[in-house]
Amino acid sequence: MEQTVSNEIKSSGEAEPSSSRHGPPKREFNPSRAEIEDHVRWWKLFKAIRQNDWKGVADFIRLNPALLTEPIKVYERETVFHVISRELSAPPWLIKTLVSDVNPNTLEQLTDQDDESALFMALLYTAIERLQKPLWGNLHNIQYLSTTFTGAAFDLLKKYPDLVSKTEDRGSVLEALANKPLAFASGSQLGYLQQLVYHCIPVQEEHIYFPGSVVRDVENQYENSKRFSFFGCIRRHIFPAFAVVCMKLHLMLWHAIMTLVPGIKLIRDTKLMHKQTVEIVRLMCHEGVIWSTDEALKSLRVPILTATRLGIYEIVREILDAYYYSYCFWDENGHAIFHIAIIHRQEKVFSLLNKLDLFLWEWKAASKDEKTDNILHLTGRLVPSDQVPGAALQMQKELKWFKAVKSYVHPSLQEQRNGSNKTPKEVFTEEHKELVKEGEKWMKETASSCIVAAALIITVVFAAAFTLPGGNDNDGTPNFLSKKSFKAFIIFDALALFSSSASLLMFMGIVASRYSEEDFLEYLPKNFIMGHIALLLSVICMMIAFGEAMFMILSHKWLPLYLPLSFVGCLTMILFSRLQFPLLIEMFLSTYGRSMF
Repeated sequence: MEQTVSNEIKSSGEAEPSSSRHGPPKREFNPSRAEIEDHVRWWKLFKAIRQNDWKGVADFIRLNPALLTEPIKVYERETVFHVISRELSAPPWLIKTLVSDVNPNTLEQLTDQDDESALFMALLYTAIERLQKPLWGNLHNIQYLSTTFTGAAFDLLKKYPDLVSKTEDRGSVLEALANKPLAFASGSQLGYLQQLVYHCIPVQEEHIYFPGSVVRDVENQYENSKRFSFFGCIRRHIFPAFAVVCMKLHLMLWHAIMTLVPGIKLIRDTKLMHKQTVEIVRLMCHEGVIWSTDEALKSLRVPILTATRLGIYEIVREILDAYYYSYCFWDENGHAIFHIAIIHRQEKVFSLLNKLDLFLWEWKAASKDEKTDNILHLTGRLVPSDQVPGAALQMQKELKWFKAVKSYVHPSLQEQRNGSNKTPKEVFTEEHKELVKEGEKWMKETASSCIVAAALIITVVFAAAFTLPGGNDNDGTPNFLSKKSFKAFIIFDALALFSSSASLLMFMGIVASRYSEEDFLEYLPKNFIMGHIALLLSVICMMIAFGEAMFMILSHKWLPLYLPLSFVGCLTMILFSRLQFPLLIEMFLSTYGRSMF
């Protein structure tokens, strides 16, 4: 290497700051005579690039064709391709012209002082679309592209499918993708509303053609019909056209929504990235390859084990389809994907393996009276998780996991003892002792806070029932008795009292619970849910009763104040709901949602 970045200590004693690997190098620039001469030779090129004179750049290379492959040593060793790849305004025609003048083999050997090719620099500066096929042959470049610019990698592999067959080590690409859970739908962390939009929004508009496959599929519904009546002919031609029109309108509607709400476009882009990443995995696993045992062990073992641990079932599914015995791969601890899915509580992977009827000998075969851990012992181990809010919810999830797996295994395995002479249930109890204590503390603290809130609401609405707005006459009859708003006030005040009282009783039941393991499965969560719903209802009814009271009092001269006060009351209800709803929904879905598998 002819030119390196200086790391020496300055004469004043101050150390030279280290440079970023891919950033501009930092050095004391004391150019030598050779560097000055080199700069003189290249200065016309640098000037043309700085002025965006791309015709001038092409003319400079045309007059000096030998310089196209010579190293530039003005500041650090690099080539013309490295310099131009950093210029995002460089036109594609210039890249095509330069690439066509160099042999592809020579092109791949042109590296800078960090031994990085022009393609890698283009990837770094997002200049992907300006490069041509000869630059894509390097495996490191394909791997970097697949994990960093999924859309570009998908388009490139789709345009040049032979690049997949030329990839020598597909395992590197699969392993890199297996460590990117956010690149897959199974690893995305979307909220409930975002998930709803994610499942509804279309992402395949560019693959829909008119009259296309939709028309063909619809017409196939009629091709077996033996009745060719007049109305049948009309239906056969009108219905497909109507379907295509509806589809077009549907896409136009989503495009309008994405224009008005940028967040929805972000969700659409995320979904498109997920689909493209899965397609890249499918190409790497299936395109132009029949896996032998040695090749599968080398390339597929680490990706499938990593994907199982992180819950990326898309990769697991494709690798299982690509090589039949991939489910037999083991990690350094002697665990296969089945055991890893259980240990790390990956529901989707476990469900996939269950549907494929894999590892039947692990759970359907009878116990051989061996003092070893079976899958129930593995399920009984505690797995810390930062994705479950609250110790009580985590304990509920652990119980659901244990009971779900227990329902699958052979009955003899449920009482089998391991090397420590413990049954699976005993292992579960011992491993989760601290979690039970943490869950009890969390439940009691939350219930106590809600008890205070419910008690305050009871006090307020109970007093309001006997201190009526407008007062009473001499006979004790309310002065506003004839008004409709008074009746609404009484009804909602009573509802607030009843619901807050019910909430208080529910939370007192939680505080007084015995907190056994089984209580965390249904009893405590159900009381928690009903108590929170009742508390939320009491707050809403109390604010409505307050609004009706304000309307009766301010219904004359001060009526303009009613709307601002009502708006503030609505903000209070919205704030309370926003604070309580996420936890309530999480608990509701965990308790009443779909089964574990």
